[in-house]
Amino acid sequence: MKWPTSAYARDQLPERMLQFGSGMLLRALCVAAVDTANRAGARAGRIVVVQSTAEGADRASALNAQDGLFTLIERGLSGGVPVERVGLIGAISRALAADSQWNVVRDVAANLRFR
Repeated sequence: MKWPTSAYARDQLPERMLQFGSGMLLRALCVAAVDTANRAGARAGRIVVVQSTAEGADRASALNAQDGLFTLIERGLSGGVPVERVGLIGAISRALAADSQWNVVRDVAANLRFR
């Protein structure tokens, strides 16, 4: 996956959020909302995702291997007509594993700046 530079300059946005959990629901709701705000020019920032269970450490590694990018497929109805949207989401800056990187998680939390 390659980030389209026409979307927004994600590498120039600061890390402003620390999210505990990297599962599909949080990515589809929280991360996608931040991505939408960034695309709208709000400069909401990027998210450091923390995988909080040892069983999910592979998820953190997988997210880092793809530069925090993931594909979101939304399916539903709009006016009774089926709709499908496919988008590349880029609001995650990096993923950490709580069990092995807790000191890094603490450092991120201590250095978050909101504006």
